[in-house]
Amino acid sequence: GYSLSNGACVANSYTCAAGKYLDGTTCKTCTEGYYCPGGTWTYNGGIQGRSSCGGSLTSAAGSDARGDCYIACAAGTYLAASGTSCSTCTKGNYCVGGTYYYKSSAQGIASCPGGTYGSTTGLKTSACSGKCKAGYYCPAGATKPTACAADTYNPYTGKTSANACIACGSKFTSDAGATECIFDDYKFTATTTSDATEFSFNISAAGTFYVDCGANATEKLQPIIKDDT
Repeated sequence: GYSLSNGACVANSYTCAAGKYLDGTTCKTCTEGYYCPGGTWTYNGGIQGRSSCGGSLTSAAGSDARGDCYIACAAGTYLAASGTSCSTCTKGNYCVGGTYYYKSSAQGIASCPGGTYGSTTGLKTSACSGKCKAGYYCPAGATKPTACAADTYNPYTGKTSANACIACGSKFTSDAGATECIFDDYKFTATTTSDATEFSFNISAAGTFYVDCGANATEKLQPIIKDDT
């Protein structure tokens, strides 16, 4: 490890190729769970040029970069950016599990598809927590369904945006999250004066009238439906 130079004892230098490290004066194959980029070192009697993958990461013998370090994550978990252990899948996402290599970006995690939502952690499939119910919509990565606004409705499941919420139109109304619209007024056609008096109307001619049904209205109408995907 040392040599005599100009009457002085000098530590020798040693060069090891990528995938090897210096152990004393000998270059050795990088061991599992480590990476060895190779290089030149001055003898110090110890191990040089070998770095641990860290955390729960491991590697094959002879690895020469940290990007060779990997981990097997179970379904419902993923490898976070620059992570060294598996993390629980976050809400709004799903994680199918697999073997992932160390990187500066997350691996093994994907947003719940549009039309579904992920309300819990640890989801394992693209079905996530389920399909968005009628009256609501779910963009990709949603953690819960978003209700269609008042005075609109959506009779379909699995919708992805507010474009699926259809306006009720004149004389109809709805609460947020509705699947149908309700008559704001009750429309009828009176052909005779006696028809109209059944609704307490004092009229002297036939015609079309709107009667306020009040808070206890039960008359409903399903407007013509179009599929706004």
